[in-house]
Amino acid sequence: MKIAHPDVDFDRLREIGWSHWDPIGLLGVTGGWKGEPYEDEYDRYLYNAAQMLKNNCSVAEVADYLFLVQSQNMQIGPQEITDTIRAKLIGVAQAISDDKHIWKNFET
Repeated sequence: MKIAHPDVDFDRLREIGWSHWDPIGLLGVTGGWKGEPYEDEYDRYLYNAAQMLKNNCSVAEVADYLFLVQSQNMQIGPQEITDTIRAKLIGVAQAISDDKHIWKNFET
């Protein structure tokens, strides 16, 4: 689902999402996301995660959000977070947090 937020560089956000997260596992089937009809599959969740970080939520809170997305919204994987899953999702959230160019009007 395409969402319009002119303040966000979705290519950068997607690069993080597809390389660090991909809970459905689409890359394993197709090998790439750019130009594919599903390239925006995770936009809503990644945007929410980025927005949470911008609003000073912790990386751990964003990891918990991403876990809820995949376990409840997508109904993928276990219903309880494991240390391995938590570590992966913290990595996703940290990658989003570290990329200051996701927000087009970011001021340092």
